Amino acid sequence: MVNQTLFETNLRFIEREYPVAHARLAALGRLLAVPVIEDGAILDIDLGDGRLYKDDGRRLAKEQVDFFEVAPSRTGYSSVEGVTGDSMVSRRFYDGMVKGLAELGVDGLTRLPPPETCYMFIFGIGLGYHLPLLAERFDLDHMIVCEAVDEFFFLSLRTIDWAALHQTLSERGCQLHLVVSPEPTALSAGISAVIDRVGEIFIDGAYLYRHYPFWPLDQAYQRLLDDIPIKMVGRGYYEDERKMVRNGAANLYKYDHYLLRGTFRRRYDVPAFIVAAGPSLDESIEYIRQWKDHAVIFSSGTTLQALIANDIIPDYHIELENTPHTYKLCKHIMEKRPDLFPDGRLTGIKMLGSVSVNPMVPELFDENYFFYRDTVTSTSCFGEGIQVMNGVGPSISNTSIAVAARLGFETMYLFGCDCGWRDAKNHHSKNTIYYTLDEFVVESYDGQFSCPGNFGGTIHSNLIFTWTREMIEQKIDRFQLKLFNCSDGAFIKGSTPKLPESLDFTGAPVDKAEIFKRIRDASEFFKARDFLANQDIDRFVTQVQRLRQDLVDLIDQCEAEGVDFRTFIARITDFDREGYLGFYKNVYPFFQGPIVGFTKAACFFLNRIGEESARAPAFKRFLTLYRELHLEMLQEGEDTFGEIKAMLETGEEPWWADGRSVVPGTTY
Repeated sequence: MVNQTLFETNLRFIEREYPVAHARLAALGRLLAVPVIEDGAILDIDLGDGRLYKDDGRRLAKEQVDFFEVAPSRTGYSSVEGVTGDSMVSRRFYDGMVKGLAELGVDGLTRLPPPETCYMFIFGIGLGYHLPLLAERFDLDHMIVCEAVDEFFFLSLRTIDWAALHQTLSERGCQLHLVVSPEPTALSAGISAVIDRVGEIFIDGAYLYRHYPFWPLDQAYQRLLDDIPIKMVGRGYYEDERKMVRNGAANLYKYDHYLLRGTFRRRYDVPAFIVAAGPSLDESIEYIRQWKDHAVIFSSGTTLQALIANDIIPDYHIELENTPHTYKLCKHIMEKRPDLFPDGRLTGIKMLGSVSVNPMVPELFDENYFFYRDTVTSTSCFGEGIQVMNGVGPSISNTSIAVAARLGFETMYLFGCDCGWRDAKNHHSKNTIYYTLDEFVVESYDGQFSCPGNFGGTIHSNLIFTWTREMIEQKIDRFQLKLFNCSDGAFIKGSTPKLPESLDFTGAPVDKAEIFKRIRDASEFFKARDFLANQDIDRFVTQVQRLRQDLVDLIDQCEAEGVDFRTFIARITDFDREGYLGFYKNVYPFFQGPIVGFTKAACFFLNRIGEESARAPAFKRFLTLYRELHLEMLQEGEDTFGEIKAMLETGEEPWWADGRSVVPGTTY
């Protein structure tokens, strides 16, 4: 018997500290993996058709850790210049950080942060000999250990002292997490759960340790790599939220509209054509025209131009973007087809749009249905208590699927939902503004990702398209959709590939008038102004004032105590969690982008200052800049709510209510 006392001690420890992992061990039957024992020690694992290590596992583990210590695999920011987009306040933050470092004499940044960091992700326990070595050699806050083979975890209870490992880490201020499952999805979910609890801002500089190759672990590793850029990027920025608050107020004030709640309605036995603007749309447009009377047609954003260019008037147009460019696109479409729209309106088309769409857009459509998308300020303020349309974005094709599903459409056919491209120069339908309007023309797309094609081959994509594909895959499962993918783009798990030329709808055309009536009757109608008039605008002003005081107090306290940047990150992470739940939960999304985004961007600078003497002064300059910019934004936010209240009381619209651009870009 190999160290039975150690095994029993470990088993009790795992049961006490990690009950979920212990439940997997308790469910084990007869072991198929056979330990290879020499001199009373387990050195390897016999898998039946070979061994795991093919060596002394103790020696191999030391060699592996030695090599990792010299050349560790780490993840982190490569640059944050692009995170600013066309946000003027983000640009001021970036420029302020660069200028501050230059004034301190910091003439370069290290490629990676210092060795001490928050996370180490370990893929594979095996016999576990590497774990105590990693615990001793690396300065971490959280060690996340993943295993896909329950039997390996079970055998490790006879090789290493898990309680001692836990104690070693605890004494160094590090928490040990166990994620055990044979399923890559569950492993990824367990990893994400830890990051969500601890904070994604800390992920800069994380260690990635792979102990042995195995498909579920490899998949979880790759998913983490793909997910890290999403977690590290600053999602949302101040001017965008400001624009959505202003757009939402203007739309609710100016237009009659139907409220489209995010709840699921009774399902239709009617197919929906979800049409997006991917390059393969041009090859399938004839089949959409052939069968357009046998399905309800949903146009997605820029897709509208391609459909109308081919004499297809969609039934519903779905819009998510909040920029003036949407209005410019609609005008461009009508200018190209004055025969179809002689009155300068998109007659015959109903818009399903976020309440935050640009306020010039709704006047162009016959009917307007507004929904409230998740996480944005126009929803947290004006849509409180209303079921949000969650799962929309990051692209309009995914939004269309989310909206159509909630309207009751279960069977969907996707056209132009490519989620990528085969040829970088052929990235959208040729009948879109990316080819027909000079200011939007894009010569080619760059892609960091690739995936199998729906009809074979390889599809290239970027972060947004990859994220979109993954969200569509989630919807198929969660919404129980019957989805036929007619797009010559990325393969979408859960969908059925279907060549457009194989479509064949028998029977009479769909009674669209009856469907339109049913959707209209199930939606709540509001006259212009009525919905907004029921809002308590004063409470939003009070919340902004309280948020300003609490944020300034946090910054002042950090300065007074002389804390370091990592401590500030921990405090701002806690502040962020409370922001969505506490006193100022309605207005917090207005400012969450810079509160968190500026901190993430600061990681690139403050985590990479080689001269130790410059770190504290650089952090102090960051706090000064951080406070200054937030005071400006919070004051403007307070003023915006005051202008909304004045509009309701006097009927005088503020300058921004027309939605027109006043500066270059999309921020206005």
